[in-house]
Amino acid sequence: MNMKRRTLTPRLQRIGAALLAGAVESLESRMAERGRSVAFRVFVAYDLEGPDAPERPSYESLARRHGISDTQVTNFLSAMRREFRREVLAHLRALTGSEEEFRAEARD
Repeated sequence: MNMKRRTLTPRLQRIGAALLAGAVESLESRMAERGRSVAFRVFVAYDLEGPDAPERPSYESLARRHGISDTQVTNFLSAMRREFRREVLAHLRALTGSEEEFRAEARD
């Protein structure tokens, strides 16, 4: 498999950013409806904001901040990553014209 990185055009970067932003918004709404806002906030703090923070939060600090255990942080992140992937794929599916196009885009 050729894993050469492609340079994205500004247009494709905007499309990608919009796709991810839409997935985050949908995930936030769905988790709020299900009473899982803490799990969503942990995901945002660690996976969305954490990589750009001066110091990425530890699982322990997230647990203290949200009044949960380290194990719950691990479980929440695993579940939210899985749900986020579902949302991204659902948004991508809505943007593509056919199942074939969806599968090709999802692979890339």
